[in-house]
Amino acid sequence: MCLPGSVRNHPETKERAVTIALVNALVEQGEYRPARRLLGDAAKKGPPALALALMRLHLTFGAIEAAENALALSEKRGASSEALILHRGFLALAKGDHGPAADLFTEALSKEAGNVTAATNLALCLLYSKQLVRAVETLENVIRAEPCKAMTYPAVFNLCTLYDLQGGEGHHKKQMMRSLVKMFAPEDFDVAACKL
Repeated sequence: MCLPGSVRNHPETKERAVTIALVNALVEQGEYRPARRLLGDAAKKGPPALALALMRLHLTFGAIEAAENALALSEKRGASSEALILHRGFLALAKGDHGPAADLFTEALSKEAGNVTAATNLALCLLYSKQLVRAVETLENVIRAEPCKAMTYPAVFNLCTLYDLQGGEGHHKKQMMRSLVKMFAPEDFDVAACKL
């Protein structure tokens, strides 16, 4: 789990830096319980971004109540309204509340039009709500608006998966996406995301 730049660049003690490195290593190895324990201790003392990272980790593990507690902690510690909206969307999605989650991700996009995380999760909510065309449009719009920023593996992979679900011109659209990836994505981007 990569922590946001605001956490990495926060003036922190050596102890907190070591804790974050350990949490990242544990998550990469699939050791979520010790990672949650370490990150939980750090979140109590650190910036709100740590509590939000803890919330996401709890969601990864399926611990909804613990995620709600971490979200409440991040709010108390002064997390930004934009971050709280996005994370409330994650929580609603994890609970299976696709409509409210879609509303929250839409609100997050209204505050930051190029938020590829919000767009990807909104597309997922729309897909769950049987709105395939809107899901495709959501991802296409965010990629069209800021191709350099939006060319992330999850966004491209999810959009190409949606193209598969659409059928028809799906293969042609994926070829066009591969061309866009070559133009705008970083050199090390895995073109397997295009599913060709």
